Amino acid sequence: MPYYDIEKLRKMPVHFVIGTGRSGTTLLSTILNANPEVFCSPESRIVMTYYRDYHDQKSMPAQFSQDLARYSGTRMFNENRLKSKQNTMWQIEADTFLHFDTAQLSQYDYPTICKQLLLNIRLGERSNDAVRIILDKEPDHTFCVEEILSVFPNAKFLVAQRDYHAFGLSQKESQKHERKVMNRIQSGYLWNQYNQEVIRLRERYPDKIHVVQYEQLVTNTEQVIRNICTFLEIPFHESMLNPQKQVKIEKQGLNQREEKKLGDLAKPINTSRLEAWKTRLTAQEITILEAICANTGKQFGYQATQEVSTTQKLALRLRYAPQFLLAWFTHQFLLKRYYHYPISWRTWFVKKLGFAR
Repeated sequence: MPYYDIEKLRKMPVHFVIGTGRSGTTLLSTILNANPEVFCSPESRIVMTYYRDYHDQKSMPAQFSQDLARYSGTRMFNENRLKSKQNTMWQIEADTFLHFDTAQLSQYDYPTICKQLLLNIRLGERSNDAVRIILDKEPDHTFCVEEILSVFPNAKFLVAQRDYHAFGLSQKESQKHERKVMNRIQSGYLWNQYNQEVIRLRERYPDKIHVVQYEQLVTNTEQVIRNICTFLEIPFHESMLNPQKQVKIEKQGLNQREEKKLGDLAKPINTSRLEAWKTRLTAQEITILEAICANTGKQFGYQATQEVSTTQKLALRLRYAPQFLLAWFTHQFLLKRYYHYPISWRTWFVKKLGFAR
């Protein structure tokens, strides 16, 4: 069912899952999707991808269909993958994304077209027909809250958060190259920037921001999930306590990263990874992460193992100045400002430079 009733879409709430990647965003979305009334989308980036050119449109122009097809056919979804029968963690209605009916476009404003597209993403064989609330999961949207609220003024935001030590370990284990110091500097810098932004958002929008700490989610699961349901004003379902039972996608045809992620999601919620960083990070890596993140981490209850002096922090920044510069550039131009570039630029970045966005 590629086209949902427009009036139903207009009334349907949309909320967002944000926060640093590798902090439980996928687990959180799996828990939410165990509720039959909720659809939590994967990282499609739909809302912000077309924001710059179309966010104030009350009647979508025909050009939108062309931009949608052009961007959908690049790295965002990969046209060959869309048209194949390959089994992936999620699929979309290819005809909708590649050939949206231009005769219908004038009936949509920007918020409604976003909802239509989000509901045309499929998780396995699950139907979205019974959905009454949409959540859009995208860590990068942490830096786009004001823009999102201009489109969806009633939106709320679940913020996935994780101890910076464990986040650094997760990033380390995901890297295939050996420049571990640079990875920890980038990891620490980005974790700090994301969570500094969370502090700002929580102060400015206290009723719209709900922080979900990974550590609490896996140790006090039911209470945390009930608090989430209260915040979003949705009913609690027992199925949300065992979201792994909803993961029924076959592994055949998945790439290595997707297969690992699916395998992790198919396991019951557990605490086995909470303190793995204590033995799997080196002393140097822990020092780097704490030098960058400790002050911010304290505001969320995350404790450092040592006191890193101002002199040590300065020496670290001087020694690894190129790595800090790269981390700053990534944050400023590939996170905060990326969606403000013209869509033609972003399409070129994706096609020619292989960007994942």
